[in-house]
Amino acid sequence: MRRLPSIDACQRMKSEHRQILQDLFLLAQPPWNTAGSPVVALQDAGKRARAQGLVVLELGMQAQGEARELASVLAAIARQGVREGRAAAPTVILSGGPVCLSGRETGAASFLLMLALALDAHPAIHALAIGGASGGQTPADGQGRGWAGFVAPDTLARAQQQGLQAAPMLASGRAADFFEALGDQIRIERWPAEGAATVVLRAVLLV
Repeated sequence: MRRLPSIDACQRMKSEHRQILQDLFLLAQPPWNTAGSPVVALQDAGKRARAQGLVVLELGMQAQGEARELASVLAAIARQGVREGRAAAPTVILSGGPVCLSGRETGAASFLLMLALALDAHPAIHALAIGGASGGQTPADGQGRGWAGFVAPDTLARAQQQGLQAAPMLASGRAADFFEALGDQIRIERWPAEGAATVVLRAVLLV
């Protein structure tokens, strides 16, 4: 009989997978900054992924899309890369572009929560999304602050344990609060606000 990994081992693996995603966008050490354009950040992430020995599927920067549809498609692509509970080789799927919700611009937190729901706690898939801090609006102070959040296989289970309801929080515009309560977000001090406030960078890790 196959022995299941211990809780400590699962937590250690989750931390390692989160670290991989952080390293792709240089988010591992504060102060967290994303310099340059989102296009360059996405290209650099692909280079770092290859340097780490990951298989890279680059979907590139895309035109504005409906967040729920994008999350559903990205989850389906990720699931296709997993067989018998794991990826044939560690793989990262990189993409980016502005997202909207029912025709209105939305941000990284809302998209990531939709992706978490679409992935439905898949045991071999982790994800990261990065974007403007205020859900598609340039911050009033003009500082161009950003936001990054993480999804792991246990995200929805941990949320349930804390009494957090993903779908209602998404519907009420509290996606960022959802990830903050779980400790699964990073506030980025510098984000290229001009022309990039609505752009969401996405990285999905298959392990």
